[in-house]
Amino acid sequence: MKVAQTSFSYRKAILLVIVILLFAGVYAAFELPSGIYPEVNFPRIIIVAEAGDLPIANMTLGVTRPIEESVSGVLGLYRIRSRTIRGESELSLTFLPHADMQVGLQQVEAKVSEVRPFLPTETQLQIERVTPAIFPVLIYILTGKNTAPQDLRDFAQYTVRPTLSRIPGVGQVNVLGDTVREIEVIVDSQKLLAHHLTMEEVENAIRRANLIEAIGRMNKDYKQYLVLVTTEIKSIDTINNIPVAGNTDQPGSMVFIRDIAQVTEGTQDKLMLISGNGESAAQINVTRQIGGNILALEKDVKEEIEGLKKMLPPNVSLTNVYDLAEFVHESISSVRDAILIGCFLSVAILFFFLRQLRATLIAASSIPITLIITLFFTQQLNQTLNLMSLGGMAVAIGLVIDDAIVVVENIHRHLLQSRQDGENAEEAVSFATNEILGAVAGSTFTTVVVFLPLGLVEGVVGQFFAAFSITLSVAVLVSLVIAFTIIPILARRYLSKRLNDSQKENHLHSGFMDGLSARYERTVRWALGHTWYVIMATLLLVVLGIFIYGQLGSGFLPAMDEGSFILDYWMPSGSSLAESDRV
Repeated sequence: MKVAQTSFSYRKAILLVIVILLFAGVYAAFELPSGIYPEVNFPRIIIVAEAGDLPIANMTLGVTRPIEESVSGVLGLYRIRSRTIRGESELSLTFLPHADMQVGLQQVEAKVSEVRPFLPTETQLQIERVTPAIFPVLIYILTGKNTAPQDLRDFAQYTVRPTLSRIPGVGQVNVLGDTVREIEVIVDSQKLLAHHLTMEEVENAIRRANLIEAIGRMNKDYKQYLVLVTTEIKSIDTINNIPVAGNTDQPGSMVFIRDIAQVTEGTQDKLMLISGNGESAAQINVTRQIGGNILALEKDVKEEIEGLKKMLPPNVSLTNVYDLAEFVHESISSVRDAILIGCFLSVAILFFFLRQLRATLIAASSIPITLIITLFFTQQLNQTLNLMSLGGMAVAIGLVIDDAIVVVENIHRHLLQSRQDGENAEEAVSFATNEILGAVAGSTFTTVVVFLPLGLVEGVVGQFFAAFSITLSVAVLVSLVIAFTIIPILARRYLSKRLNDSQKENHLHSGFMDGLSARYERTVRWALGHTWYVIMATLLLVVLGIFIYGQLGSGFLPAMDEGSFILDYWMPSGSSLAESDRV
């Protein structure tokens, strides 16, 4: 197959396709989601159940065990682990590596919904997949001098949270406050005994008075309506007037909440302490959706935050204390700069050996063309812009330009020969390209065969390496196509006209290359004359490498410095919050 002749015949169509792919690659560069690492699909789902101060035994029997039994039949579930403490239970569901986690999440939610009516009424459930997206991208604190902690928490919960939740790409906005507003019903035990009532009767009376219930349907004007009855509690006076016991036909026998208890506005018991800059604070954690662009999310959130700051009272401030997007931007910029430096050094070294500006530029053109087109295919393969994919591009630079160098150098040699023999330049380019097609293609496919299986490894490790191997494989395959389509067209157009000048440049450069060739020849001759020395030295290096490999440490991910630190400390069991805060 005469690849070069085909390229010459359809050069306009080829150039048009390349230009379209370049525009698509530039567009993809701005649209690709960014992150530190690839999107990883951990085969785990976490269920957290909170039930106030319910004792451990009650939590185990009434919450943990029913949930375990309900989800045990979910398809693809491999293992269930649970941890129960007072008032809280956490279940970790591990699935098989190839399980569809979105389907698994839906099945778990359905199973938990079936058992929900049998759990204690105060139980609050949270079910979510374990993904990198569950960790906060941005953290803000709301502080204010002479402002009640519960007011800060309410503003964060009912003003900041809804505003940020509407932003595209935001997964969840979680508000943490150590002081939560509540209505307290303080029952007088003596009055309770005097009216022959129990705490359970008081609790049931309040529950009955605070509900929304469907009592039936009504047909009207060709439509069907659902009839609801609501007795929602909206004020303290409403609670005071709730009847606990007595006969409505005998008003004097009625016992109301106000007769046996005092209703006041208070706060829940503190289970945590949150502060900022030495003051009480409310914390706002912003997470992203799976596959969301961290950099775009940060920009949109900060714009909304600026609008919210205008609504704050004069003594209240909203401060950013953690910004993952900044670290992502710095990390990606560092890798991008390394890629640019690698490109520059590759071109400089190429020019040093070729000493021909046009030949160097023709070969170097394959680098930006390949990398930009690779971005387009990266987007189509649902990858993200992260350290692994950018690392694949960085490694691919040397492989990308290698194909172009071999093609350009062979074309240049045949063009010189054709000029001396009086042959047609186009035929020389075609012959030179076809001559090395098999060798270059074989070398490229060998690289793909080596790196592509890394993405086929099972589990989380395979998902990490998939971004690297896919990007690298796509880049070298694109470079192969560029080397046998665009490079011959450019060489035929621009290289054949400057052979005389390049000959002079080669003559000026020949002294250095002749000296280098002579040294290499002497080294090879010595190695051939001392075969056993070479073999023994090679074996020694292999043994030394194996020994060093055994001394190397291992880990899943390298340590990364985000420019901040977290201080964790543990207090003796039973320590009060005040004592923990004092430490």
